[in-house]
Amino acid sequence: MKAKVSLIIFLFFTFSCFAQSNLINRLDNKDIVFKEYIKKVNESFKLYAQKKIPSVQFYVFYGDEKMDFMSLCARCNLRQETVATINRISNPSESLAGKKLILPTANGIFIPKNAKTALEGILKKKCFSFDKTLCYNVNGSEFQFIPDEKFSPTERAFFLDVLMRSPLPEGVITSDYGIRKSPISGKEHFHGGLDLAAPHGTNVLACKSGVVLQTGFDSELGNFIIINHDSKNQSLYAHLSEILKKTGDFVTSGTVIGKVGSTGASTGPHLHFEIRSGGKKINPRSVIR
Repeated sequence: MKAKVSLIIFLFFTFSCFAQSNLINRLDNKDIVFKEYIKKVNESFKLYAQKKIPSVQFYVFYGDEKMDFMSLCARCNLRQETVATINRISNPSESLAGKKLILPTANGIFIPKNAKTALEGILKKKCFSFDKTLCYNVNGSEFQFIPDEKFSPTERAFFLDVLMRSPLPEGVITSDYGIRKSPISGKEHFHGGLDLAAPHGTNVLACKSGVVLQTGFDSELGNFIIINHDSKNQSLYAHLSEILKKTGDFVTSGTVIGKVGSTGASTGPHLHFEIRSGGKKINPRSVIR
């Protein structure tokens, strides 16, 4: 921890509404507000060098389809973890188009009081209680600010974990995503995932880092696990013989979460695997490497 807690002034600020004067229209020096913003960011670097804690101010910029996360951080002279945590950006590939982006004037990590993603859950475990550091209420969410802090290697791995992997070390696709004839009823219906045949007891792997959202038993799915990867994407694993994780557990890509089985409406040992994006089932083939 670069900044000592004893140096921090305990204050609580509310920034649910931002003054129009803090709106940045362009990320270049032709924009007077942006020029003022960069000056304050540079001043915070000097204060950190002097072992002092800067007072954080917040500016607003609306992203567009031409702006990517890495470019935004470079333009604003901010670390990736600073921009990501205050804006609750789950990975660097996330689209910024039309997004209201909050730009603080000092580097550090913003930890939300109520974690929504695996990364936020990990950050929250390591932080101090909310009455011991600077707290900010930004757009209705309460954050604890840890000045000049960086991601640990584990936290950075979660943030950079963009791609999804196969949920089985080996398996044969026996039923694809789309319209199919049910092997049980014989009627045509929409199949919202992939069926992967594998020997009973084969390890089932988390396709991406995340937090276990739900586990249980369903008459159709049998034993199942749902993992929440970010604010938009989830994965589902069904017909398991064993569930090895519980709700609230944090998992990394490749973590063994269960075993292949034939529970529920199943004709033999296999894994039913789904990807849900924005509440809708999508073809897993489109996102699995």
